[in-house]
Amino acid sequence: RRPAAALRKATEEELAAQSRRQREVALPRQTEPAAGTTIACPLYSGPGFGKAGAKYTELHAINLHSPYQGLPEPPTATLQQFSLRRLRLLAGSAQWASMQVNLNYLLSIDPDTLLWAWRRNAGEHPKGRPAGGWEAPHMELRGHFLGHYLSACAMTWASTNHSVLDGRMRYV
Repeated sequence: RRPAAALRKATEEELAAQSRRQREVALPRQTEPAAGTTIACPLYSGPGFGKAGAKYTELHAINLHSPYQGLPEPPTATLQQFSLRRLRLLAGSAQWASMQVNLNYLLSIDPDTLLWAWRRNAGEHPKGRPAGGWEAPHMELRGHFLGHYLSACAMTWASTNHSVLDGRMRYV
């Protein structure tokens, strides 16, 4: 029988050898896409999205100039988080147009409709009318969408500084 320390040393040596073997194995060469290869991406895929009437933009595939060999180099820099308030989309771009669709959708929702179940559960007289679908009064998930709505309003407000969204968040 070998002592526990000798077993640990043997295990460490085996792991080191396995790691060396993994570094020595080159991964298969990445093939470059054929000339003119494109990827079709929808300009919008939010509420009401339908493939039949969707508009697509073409993105050209990226050519890989060197094959990936072995393990990647360790990162030399780190990503830093930043506030959405520091980001502005270019007016007229596909991303800006998509954001406008989302903004219009959020503005089309009546907060009193989303608050209907919450007010009824609190014993208050609800304003407006109850929502349908998952927010219908008889559904177990009623009230659930309000959190999603507030998150969407907060992120869109941070990107647009739209005063109506700010007012709606404060109202809710």
